[in-house]
Amino acid sequence: MKFDDHMVNRSTFYSAKYHKMEEVGMQEGIPLWVADMDLPVAPAITQALLKRASHPYFGYTYIPQEYYEAFAQWQKKRLGLDIDVNLLSPAHNVVVGLQLVLEMFRKSGDNILVQPPVYFPFYSIIEKAQCGRIDNPLIETDQGYFMDFEDMEKKIIDNKVKYFILCNPHNPIGRIWTKDELNKVADICHLHGVTVLSDEIHADLVHEGEHIPFYTVSDKAKQISMSFYSSGKTFNLPALHSAYVLFHSKVWKDQYDAISLAQNRGDANCFGIAANIAAFTESEDWYQEMMEYIQGNLDYVTNFINNEFSPKIKVRKPQATYLMWLDCRGLGLSPEALSEFFQKKAKLLLNDGELFGDEGKGFMRLNSAAPRYLLEQAMGQLKSAMDELA
Repeated sequence: MKFDDHMVNRSTFYSAKYHKMEEVGMQEGIPLWVADMDLPVAPAITQALLKRASHPYFGYTYIPQEYYEAFAQWQKKRLGLDIDVNLLSPAHNVVVGLQLVLEMFRKSGDNILVQPPVYFPFYSIIEKAQCGRIDNPLIETDQGYFMDFEDMEKKIIDNKVKYFILCNPHNPIGRIWTKDELNKVADICHLHGVTVLSDEIHADLVHEGEHIPFYTVSDKAKQISMSFYSSGKTFNLPALHSAYVLFHSKVWKDQYDAISLAQNRGDANCFGIAANIAAFTESEDWYQEMMEYIQGNLDYVTNFINNEFSPKIKVRKPQATYLMWLDCRGLGLSPEALSEFFQKKAKLLLNDGELFGDEGKGFMRLNSAAPRYLLEQAMGQLKSAMDELA
């Protein structure tokens, strides 16, 4: 598939990415914010959806075993893992899955650890669960971001932390965590009775190194964790609301299924079922082409920004995801002024870094999953804006 040949026009089908420009008062520009792709899905997925749509009955649907087996087969092919399909449960999306798990186990007032700057919906999940948020900020160095294990253990002990939401790979900084790092997390959390909720939605989007699922690093990690997956990022299917929760305890799975059923949050999406099966069983070639294309995009944007704008704007190529964490602190602008600069001067809609926590002030998150011509246009607009600013 030649991704460069595709012009982006998503306005006729209610795209949240493009509608957001209207909401913020942008009459023109390029939206590079929310994490979906401006790239077409795999042909096998389109064909599966057309086939399902041609059958004009849309009554209540159950989730077939094939849905889980397709995901397990993909995990076996990609990472060599043997997943027990009987320990998989469905979720509307990863965020809803996390929310349901917390509703199962947490007590009001429990404390939950996160590692900012991090995916900001984690904050609302914690608030809705009526729990306390404990920040274990990542350490920023010239070599990238790293976990602060001393601070992690101290925060866990001092605040009697019960849960840790791990972002693996990490959004927005694009780190993949090493086996050694994940082992340290497992040792600390197991010692202090902390349950790890591992968000692995970006697991397939690794460009450098290897993704290591948290539960695989040790028996301790497996005992204390649950993992959350979705086809939404890998195959660009977030609107079809199909995610998976992997448990390592039948007791935990049964509790989750019971609360999901009681709250009517486990119903199947008939199109999501068809799309997921096609994605995981028939779309390997598309996936490989997409990954090569995204890596080219990341290289292009990284080189352009660092060659044209450093030190005012810098970026490190992410090890995983198609999201880029732009360090704009060299511009010396307040978060409000920085957002205004990108929207009104560069005509680009990005995610404001401060959404991801105080540690994100002075940063912007850019989505590189778009046709190259669109990124070239975006970089040209940014260069014009930077020239005016100078």
